[in-house]
Amino acid sequence: MAEFHMLNYQTGFGNEFATADPRVPDALPVARNSPQKCPHGLYAEQLSGTAFTAPRSTNKR
Repeated sequence: MAEFHMLNYQTGFGNEFATADPRVPDALPVARNSPQKCPHGLYAEQLSGTAFTAPRSTNKR
């Protein structure tokens, strides 16, 4: 039980995992989903199109 604090988990939602790109370090937020200020001139996702393309019962976002 003492080893559980050493486990590393994949970040993501559902089966969509986030992977870091070594060409743009620190681009993904750590421990949060949508930062107010994004690094490298990026912008946070404002709208997910899944609500318009899938029924509400199957929408994961």
